[in-house]
Amino acid sequence: MPVDNTDILHFDEDALDLVSARFADLVAQDYQQRLLDQVARQLFQAAHEEDFAQQLLRAIGQRCGEHRLLYVALDEPGLTPFTLAHGFSQTPQINRAPSRSLLSGGARYLIEGSLVTLALGPDVPAAAGLRLRNASGTPTALVTLDRQPDENIVVDFLERLGERASQALASLRLREGLEQAGRALHRQRQQMQKQSRLLNLMDDWTQVLSRLEDRYQQLEKLLETAVNTLGGQKGSLMLLDELQTELIVRATCGLEPEVQERIRRGEHNCRRLKLGEGVAGKVAQTLQPMIVNQVDQEPVFLEPHLSQVTSIVCLPLHVDGLALGVMNITNKERGRQFQPQHIEAGMKLANQAARAINNSRLYHLAILDPVTEVYSRNHLYQRTHDELRRARRYQRHLSLLAVNLQGLDEVRSHHGHEIGNQMETLFTEVLLECVRETDMVARLGDNCFAVLMPETDALSGMFAAERICQHSRESELLARYYVTAHIGLCSFPDRAENVLRLISRAEMAMTLAARSSDSLPVVMAPGLDVEMEIPCGGPIGRAVSA
Repeated sequence: MPVDNTDILHFDEDALDLVSARFADLVAQDYQQRLLDQVARQLFQAAHEEDFAQQLLRAIGQRCGEHRLLYVALDEPGLTPFTLAHGFSQTPQINRAPSRSLLSGGARYLIEGSLVTLALGPDVPAAAGLRLRNASGTPTALVTLDRQPDENIVVDFLERLGERASQALASLRLREGLEQAGRALHRQRQQMQKQSRLLNLMDDWTQVLSRLEDRYQQLEKLLETAVNTLGGQKGSLMLLDELQTELIVRATCGLEPEVQERIRRGEHNCRRLKLGEGVAGKVAQTLQPMIVNQVDQEPVFLEPHLSQVTSIVCLPLHVDGLALGVMNITNKERGRQFQPQHIEAGMKLANQAARAINNSRLYHLAILDPVTEVYSRNHLYQRTHDELRRARRYQRHLSLLAVNLQGLDEVRSHHGHEIGNQMETLFTEVLLECVRETDMVARLGDNCFAVLMPETDALSGMFAAERICQHSRESELLARYYVTAHIGLCSFPDRAENVLRLISRAEMAMTLAARSSDSLPVVMAPGLDVEMEIPCGGPIGRAVSA
């Protein structure tokens, strides 16, 4: 039976067309898959969302042909969204936040243009939209297309691209959130370190300020620390005088060493400022810090051409509204300017310094004699108690000199109390020159002083007393008014066993020296087994003279 070749040929052509079409679909799908993988890698590697949006719009334009595309980020509800345009001559303006509820319905990533127009407004041309969602289904971004894709393979590409892009955007925002949190944590750590350094610095200030003496010898160290902290080149610390009317320079930093030494000794006349005068006077009066970065343009700043100051931050020193003075940090390093944060850091130091200075003032007012600025009698008793306890524990010697200025009452009667006070002040300077730094000079009573001498036996104390008498005789002012020094000496443990005995026996020996007809300048108290007698005149009795 003959075979019909026509039917076979027709069947073979249909099969070939089917195979060709299938092969073309496979090639297209393979190409599309490789394109999706490539785009996904680029999206997951995006450095930031703008880079992500550019990659996404480029991929859509490459696969779907020339489109006008608009990327709209939806991560901040209620705020103007971030947008990026592709193919537009001018980026469309979205004047209101997109409606998330209109973009949340359905499971597909590709949505109709009517929903896009409702969500974004009529000013955005959109025939379709590709929305990106997070794991909970909430829209996170939207890409508008000006033409509706009609090929199934393109629709499939956009659907699969929406899924991969949603994952990439979620990963990117998570990474950015972690990086932002890390930066915030780093800033917080830096702030904590800064606060820690500031607290340590303030603790150091407290330790230094706790050792402040009445003449503020430690203020230069504090000022230098403040200048370094705020990044200045020079500085000065000015305190109000006793009448609270003028600011006086008490410490400087950044000047020539010889100039600072002259200021320290009081040999360099620094300008005094009244309250309200100049920047420092204004700050001391108002108690408000002040920054001037161009002093030549500040009318309040006095004589900028003579001061060699280009910029200044002036900080008030006060306690509970009571002005103590000001701290000036001048000439910001490297020509920079002082900023408000410098006031914040500087005021913490200034407040700490002000409290310590005020406490130091109150403390020294309590323990110092107001005329001579040596220690008071009450403080003498306290220190003598401490030193005697230490001497008893370690079996050391301790001596006390009681010094009387004879003739001072006559000076006050004939020449006034001011001359008498000058005599006492001059004599305390003589005492301080004749004793060691470890010795303590104090007020004992009217016209009387005491010198507490640790690690000193009776013989060494006698030599020190003779030295004091010799220096007082060489003083022209004391000799002019016939003021002479008479000293009584008592020592522990051979001549007194407690504080009261040590001080009282030294005072009695001083009285014996002052009343002695032989004009002996120094009298040493006798031993513990000998009673003292204070004569009304004549021989010294049983007191032992030096």
